[in-house]
Amino acid sequence: TLPELDKEGYYMTVGDYVEIKAYEVTGAFFGTRSVLQALKASDDGASIAKGVARDYPKYEQRGFMIDVARKFYTLEFLQDYIKLMSWYKLNTFSIHLNDNGFASYFGGDWSKTYDAFRLESDVYPGLTATDGSYTKEEFRDLQYLALDYGVEIIPEIDTPAHSLSFTKFDNKLYNPAYDWDHIDVTNPYAYEFMEKLF
Repeated sequence: TLPELDKEGYYMTVGDYVEIKAYEVTGAFFGTRSVLQALKASDDGASIAKGVARDYPKYEQRGFMIDVARKFYTLEFLQDYIKLMSWYKLNTFSIHLNDNGFASYFGGDWSKTYDAFRLESDVYPGLTATDGSYTKEEFRDLQYLALDYGVEIIPEIDTPAHSLSFTKFDNKLYNPAYDWDHIDVTNPYAYEFMEKLF
């Protein structure tokens, strides 16, 4: 056994056929990505050089972050991105689910500053953005799809800053000592609100 293979590494032997061996499913799956890449790179699109390979990642976390709050992306786009990430053996997909613009771009007026929270919320109906969002079931299914492709989704809910969606929704979270996109961390109610949301 080779400890460096861990869960994402694999052995590949190419002779009359291709054999992939791995300690875990993710390693075997990433091996199939290498086979497809080799086929794509071959002159005829149908052959792979014979030999033996041992492949494993140098870095444990290899990822990408997308901000769906400031610019909404469809579920189909995110699904395609998971497959693209898997092709390059990236394993961490951070999805930034809430944020807002800068008031300076909206005439200094926080009430006109763009903000969005992209997840369905049963606890706080009305918090979810109306110009694009994901149901809990859709987002859960997206996470399952990602796991099938060797990618872990990290859902990011930003707070105490970047929180204009929350302070607009419930102004008890706002403290005049801060900008509107900051939750008042001195207020115990803010902790109750966020705990329920999480």
